[in-house]
Amino acid sequence: MAMPTDDRDDEADDLPRPKRRRPAEDEADDYDDGRRDDLKPTTGFALTAMITGIVALPLTCLCGPFNPLSLCGIIFGFLGMKQNKSMALTGVICGFVSLALGIILIIARIGMQANMQNGQNPFAR
Repeated sequence: MAMPTDDRDDEADDLPRPKRRRPAEDEADDYDDGRRDDLKPTTGFALTAMITGIVALPLTCLCGPFNPLSLCGIIFGFLGMKQNKSMALTGVICGFVSLALGIILIIARIGMQANMQNGQNPFAR
């Protein structure tokens, strides 16, 4: 059964949309592109944490589990949390992932050496 249609036009659809900014009421420009002297100076801990944490991931895979950059990423990440939380958090997460990956590589190496001593070669057919 078809629903009856209503031919009346909604008056609300025909009204113009209100403007978001009213220039007469806004004396100060919100979008000032000038210098901002009120920013606090940063020491670069957050950026250092992000860079060392990201670089620690491939170095752990390439150079082995004893990678000091993962510890640097974690330490600088916690020190830089007040400056830029997202960069510092990236460094901390990448540093912990790198440490966990290093521990997994150590366990895998110990397990493979134990199998080789028993005479079982996991790569031989």
